[in-house]
Formats: sequence, structure tokens, C-alpha cells
Amino acid sequence: MIATTNEIINLIRKGGASLSEVRQLFGETSSDTVIVQDWEAYYNSDSGELGEYCYITGAAGNSIDAVGLLAYSSDGETLYCAQYTWGLNSPSISSSVSTGLFNPEDESTMLGVLFGSTLDGTTYFIEQSLPIGITQLDTAT
Repeated sequence: MIATTNEIINLIRKGGASLSEVRQLFGETSSDTVIVQDWEAYYNSDSGELGEYCYITGAAGNSIDAVGLLAYSSDGETLYCAQYTWGLNSPSISSSVSTGLFNPEDESTMLGVLFGSTLDGTTYFIEQSLPIGITQLDTAT
């Protein structure tokens, strides 16, 4: 099944999109559609911000039409934050998502999900366990 933009938006709008629901939307899709670089997660202990970011390039010269990022707990049970952008037409794009007031407790990894489509209508769905890098604000003047 290829997910439509409306299906994705409705799933995110309802909140708490389970990983199984997201997987069902994309079914058997290709991860060869895009090239992902610098996919990382971070936690800022000063602000309580948890986020992830990556750089995506369409494979074989294909342009990115839509991109979404989901940040889940390491077991995939809790959705921390979601981002989805469509209507793009770019050979590559940087994407990020974050949430504030987060306390990772004993979490040292999170599950990142990257999904979207290219202009030719091919969808992509990639899951990856991401170590959470801890950062602090630089207060030195």
C-alpha cells in the first residue's frame, strides 16, 4: 500500500501515531529511493529538547516530494514528536524535528523513522535506532 498525503496527515493529527500504524501505511516500500546522511539524535540537557535531523537526497536524480520524521522511544511504543512536509520539489533536503521539556531518564537511544515520497510517486520508509547525543548550551562568554 502506498500512503497518501491525507492518510499521513490524519495519522499525525490524531496524535500518538503508533509505529504499527505508520508501518501499515507504507507496507513494502523501498529504502533505495533516497540516500540518507548525517541522521542523528540529540538531547539538550539545559532546555530539555530532544530532536533528530538528517539530510536526504533523491537517488538516481529523483527529486524529493515529501519528507517526514518521527521520533519514538527506543522500543517504538511512545511517539515523542512528528514532522511531515509535502509539496516539495528538491533533489535534496535537510529535515529535523524536536520536542521540548523532555527527560530521557535512562534512554540512550531512540527510534527514528524517515518516510516520504519522490516526484515519481515512489515512497520510502526507513527505521533506524539512533544513539542520543547529549549537548549543553555553551554559557561561556
